[in-house]
Amino acid sequence: MRKLLVRARASSLSPRSAPGVAVGVSAAMLVACGGPPPPVAPIAAPEKPKPVEIAVAPAPDVSPVAEPKGLVAFGRVAHAEQSANAIVGWTGMPLPGAKEALGAVLGEELAGVVDIDKPFDFAVRVAGNKRAPTPQFVVSIPLTSLDEAKAKLSKFTLTPMPNGVIKVDGLAPPPKDETDEPRVCVMGATPGSAPARLVCGDQGAVESMAPYAMRTLSIAPSQSDVHIEMQFGAVRESLESVRRLLPALAGGMLEGKKDVGPATRDIIEAAVGDLADFAVDSDRVTLDIDAKPEGAKARLRYSFRTQQATLTKMLVAGVKEVGPPPPALVGLPADVDMAAWTRPGDPTLYDRPRKLFAAFLDETLASDVPAADRKAIVALLADRTLPIFQGGMVFGRGYDLDALKAAAVEKDGANATDKQRAEQKAALATQAVGYTLMRLERPAAQVALVIKDWATLGLKVMRTKSAKDKSKPPLPTLRAAAVGAGLPAGTTHLELAIPRPPRRDDKGKVTFAPKPVIAHIFIAPSDASAPGTSWVAVGLDPKLVAARMVAARTPTGPTLGTRPESKELLATASRSGFLVTPRLAALVKVIDRGGRGAPGSSADMFATAFAASAPEAPTPQALGGAFVTTIFVPKQAIGATVSGLMRR
Repeated sequence: MRKLLVRARASSLSPRSAPGVAVGVSAAMLVACGGPPPPVAPIAAPEKPKPVEIAVAPAPDVSPVAEPKGLVAFGRVAHAEQSANAIVGWTGMPLPGAKEALGAVLGEELAGVVDIDKPFDFAVRVAGNKRAPTPQFVVSIPLTSLDEAKAKLSKFTLTPMPNGVIKVDGLAPPPKDETDEPRVCVMGATPGSAPARLVCGDQGAVESMAPYAMRTLSIAPSQSDVHIEMQFGAVRESLESVRRLLPALAGGMLEGKKDVGPATRDIIEAAVGDLADFAVDSDRVTLDIDAKPEGAKARLRYSFRTQQATLTKMLVAGVKEVGPPPPALVGLPADVDMAAWTRPGDPTLYDRPRKLFAAFLDETLASDVPAADRKAIVALLADRTLPIFQGGMVFGRGYDLDALKAAAVEKDGANATDKQRAEQKAALATQAVGYTLMRLERPAAQVALVIKDWATLGLKVMRTKSAKDKSKPPLPTLRAAAVGAGLPAGTTHLELAIPRPPRRDDKGKVTFAPKPVIAHIFIAPSDASAPGTSWVAVGLDPKLVAARMVAARTPTGPTLGTRPESKELLATASRSGFLVTPRLAALVKVIDRGGRGAPGSSADMFATAFAASAPEAPTPQALGGAFVTTIFVPKQAIGATVSGLMRR
């Protein structure tokens, strides 16, 4: 029995019996204290703080949008600072940089947040009635960041708008006319190279074009330093609606005018109608300009959708004639300061314009020129002269710098007599006129006959008028002169003597009779390499004129093509074009100063600036073809011209 009790106690203290013992002890204690105490409420665990919910505005939609209705033009200045630096380099003048200019125009607050290295854009549209469209314009300015812009522009009223756009009131200047729309600015995030943009313009323009400027125009690729594009879709609709009325309206404006005959009305109506057709033909014009250290280069492309106008057909004709500059142009003397060239076009395109012009000329001369002479003038111009130039030509003019310098020296100074001063001015004028050359696609005999007939007919008309008015000065005279040695066989030399009025003193007494001005005209056949063509040379110094014509006819010495400054010109394909050098501007300066000083002789004076044009065949993007003009102005030409004009 005793053993059983000991075993029982031991088992009650074992781990398995611990819960039972604990319960028993607890029960005994409760009985000893007089019963169970009231239940203790459980202590709730502290709640975790809920996160504060902050409303997050949705990200603005910066996806591209369609172009606004009526858009007619848009453009971009892609590299403002770089372009400004290039201009400073060209001119050699301490001009303000883009940042300084921007601060002066926009003010310090706005200029401080403008990203000068990003593109500046603009857009133009027409709104309102088709017959009375109203232009609208906006400019889009790149910003460094939207937050910085808000901080810098905090003194203005900033009003949140839909899609994260912020309206900035008070930034744009008020309109000059109280009846005009108020000017406003908005800014917002953009997807392009700049993180944000500020768009300003009239209220209606900003409302209709700000999304396009911020979200579409901002991501357009930069094709050049400056890009401008015009499209005629919106304008075309307005023109097409009134196209048939325009010639009648133009003719109606001439009704009742006694001095306007039917031929005048016909040519005006035809011109107005063709210009309207040209506008309807037009599709798009793009201008790209690059400002590089070596100079400025531009490309103007005019594309067409149709070919209804005669002018359109003339511009896009002759695609097969496009090529390097003509050999006759390249072989011009090296001292030319201006030149031009054209290649043949379609002669049938000129038939109607020539007939209209002939009738107009006949009608215009009817009151002053006898019928027989009038008929001869019209035939000479319309049937014999104009066709010569339609076949293509090369033109060049220049002067002898050494001869000009010698003529500019005042030989007798303050002691010179009136006669001596007059003779010196005549000598200076002779060298300033220099020489003019033309290469024509017609035989020399034909060209010489046309020139003679013009002189003879013109002098006849002048004599008829002079007979009625005895107070008129003596008339010019024309004569055939000796050809001179060194000129090719078949050359014609004409002298046109133009009398000058006698010089008189303060009392009206004749002091002396100046010598007449003698213009020398040489017509010579081209060499064997260009049969059926001819050269015409004109000037006041016969030796200079003859020498330059011989040099152009058979180039052996320095030529336009051998000048280093002509490299860009020779690499440009064209059908027509013109060129100019600083020598021409310098010559104008000498004449303006009454012969004081003379043009410089540095290589920069020969820097060749040119514009060369060429047609392009129709493409899916330009169904009516295109007309492209390439313009190049070298740094040296800009610098020499600016310094020459600035020099007193």
